Amino acid sequence: MLIPLLGLMSLKAQTCQHSVELVDEWGDGWNGGTLTIKVNGSPVLTNITLADGTGPEIHYFDAATGDDIDADYTAGTWSNENEYIVKDGGGSVLGQSGQGSATPVDILNMVGNCPACLPPTGQSETNITTSTADLGWTTGGATTWDIEWGPAGFTQGAGTTITGTTTNPYPLAGLTAGNSYDWYVRDDCGGDLSDWTGPGTFSTLCNAITSFPYFEGFENGGLIPDCWSQSFETGTINWGFQAGGHNGHPAAPAGGSYNALLYSPSFTDRVTKLITPALDLSGATFPHLIFKHAQAVWPSDQDELRVYYKTSAGGTWTLLPGAEWTGNIPDWTTEMFALPDPSADYYIAFEGTAKYGYGVVIDDVRIEATPPVPLSNWAIYLGIFFIGATMVFHFVRRRLA
Repeated sequence: MLIPLLGLMSLKAQTCQHSVELVDEWGDGWNGGTLTIKVNGSPVLTNITLADGTGPEIHYFDAATGDDIDADYTAGTWSNENEYIVKDGGGSVLGQSGQGSATPVDILNMVGNCPACLPPTGQSETNITTSTADLGWTTGGATTWDIEWGPAGFTQGAGTTITGTTTNPYPLAGLTAGNSYDWYVRDDCGGDLSDWTGPGTFSTLCNAITSFPYFEGFENGGLIPDCWSQSFETGTINWGFQAGGHNGHPAAPAGGSYNALLYSPSFTDRVTKLITPALDLSGATFPHLIFKHAQAVWPSDQDELRVYYKTSAGGTWTLLPGAEWTGNIPDWTTEMFALPDPSADYYIAFEGTAKYGYGVVIDDVRIEATPPVPLSNWAIYLGIFFIGATMVFHFVRRRLA
């Protein structure tokens, strides 16, 4: 009798990885709110919080099938923005609270669950190129896995399935440059299949721009342009794409229907770079950047704009000499800068700093690879045109006479 009992106790003691996801609807973190997870009355995650951003931020803890799990929430400020979701070892939801702008509450007496075939965790995408990516994960215990992948947002079952692979990470090939993809993975336990884990999401690198002039007017229906990217330097504030600036400063784009805007209604000193695709300027005779921008003061708060460049994907950002604006620019202003150190893998970044102003706006970004035509030359060409037109006019008049 003792041996079966010990075996049963050992089986019950086998734990698996459960999780809790923290989310903030507004995007500024939990503002002092915290969550403690207890398993059988003992804290396993103490006073966890979402420091900044929207999330989800995922925390893991071990629990066995049948264990009692409690979630104790402590409110900070703006607690109605906080959400959390507790999931079992198979990724199924055990409990959730705070959704729909309600202040979260404690959830008690959730029951731990470890499926017979545990799903993988820790999806990762590495060594991404224009056409390949290495897909990795941490197994739930199996040594054979299934993968399903496809364009970002695809419905599972409609993707491409790779069955019974024993390779982790898996080298995925045949991708298209500048595209976004989702992928899922599950454990194959030799008779039992785990739930799918995912989606993981990644974007292939874009081919470098080789045709100039290159123009971007941000006319992508309110979305970030293809092959552009963002880098959060301080905090988490996204560049947006709309008509004009915040509260009509300026009232309309410099051209078209959209412009880029960095604006923060609640935070100061949030800094984000908006980055161009790779530019192949190796054959440029006089590469230069032309763009339009504005940044209105409100009423004494001033946002800032700086423009940087780097000569390789892994290089260091360098401030473009003179490309720094920290004062009031209420209307669209055109700037032109020569681009130093041209290379075959060149990038330009528009770095906005949100400091409670009306926002930083940019539009009509143009990159040329050859010298601009001097204004004096245009005057010469215009003069030649008028002289020629006058000669034609007099010739026709004489013929008609």
